[in-house]
This record gives sequence, structure tokens and C-alpha cells, in this order.
Amino acid sequence: MQEIEVQSLEEFSCNLSIKDLIEAGAHFGHQTHRWNPKMKIYIFEEKMVFTSSI
Repeated sequence: MQEIEVQSLEEFSCNLSIKDLIEAGAHFGHQTHRWNPKMKIYIFEEKMVFTSSI
């Protein structure tokens, strides 16, 4: 595996808008049975069997 040296966070920044994320389907979240328990602190809300994370 090749290592990548990053001088600043700005090198990896990208210009995504909320509209871009919605068009890509990012707002649909993940099924709750696929959660990694360590990620619980990042889960925004749970609706039925899907979650949204921010």
C-alpha cells in the first residue's frame, strides 16, 4: 500500500453542496442492523430501520 503525505486538510477538500449530497442519495443513511457500535456517537437520528449521520 502506498502512503500519501498530506501537508494540509485543504488538499483533500472538495466543493460539495447539500444539493450534491441529496442527488447522490447520501441522505438515505444505512440500515440499522449494519451499524458499527463504535459509530453510535456520530448517529444523528434513527427512523424505522434507517439512520442519518452527520
